[in-house]
Amino acid sequence: MRKYLFHGKYTPEGFKGLQQEDGSVRIDVARQGLGSVRGSLGAFYYSCDEEDFHIIVNLPDYVCAMLNVTLEGMPARHSTSVPPIC
Repeated sequence: MRKYLFHGKYTPEGFKGLQQEDGSVRIDVARQGLGSVRGSLGAFYYSCDEEDFHIIVNLPDYVCAMLNVTLEGMPARHSTSVPPIC
């Protein structure tokens, strides 16, 4: 499996949801979603810069393109497509 770095910003609605819930809920959801496509979560970081989060994931090669499309379609966040990091 390759490692990929995804990052993104929450929309105002997504940020409100994050404030109302424990931040670990988002991490658990990411872990479950990645597990459903035979991937795993390497790290999940919240940040206070231009991006709101950075995640390192382990994914089978065929999953990466599908995951990019899925994340782009989610209303709560905007994610960018990136090449593998190793």
